[in-house]
Amino acid sequence: MSEVIVHTIPDPYSSDSVIEVFAESGGGCFDFRLVRDGRVLYRSDEMYGIAGIALRDALNLFTSDDFEVPA
Repeated sequence: MSEVIVHTIPDPYSSDSVIEVFAESGGGCFDFRLVRDGRVLYRSDEMYGIAGIALRDALNLFTSDDFEVPA
């Protein structure tokens, strides 16, 4: 199945990473991930019903003091 990227925004803490909100084609569920150089560093696997809520949660997670980018 292919993916449709709904939102892509720069990672506020890294110049070489982006935050993506996407949906599997044919589905109404959205997910978010952190991508650097084409490699997925983190994926939520939450399956949100609204893309904007997935984006909100992505920003909350990736900008929190507790989040560490996986190596």
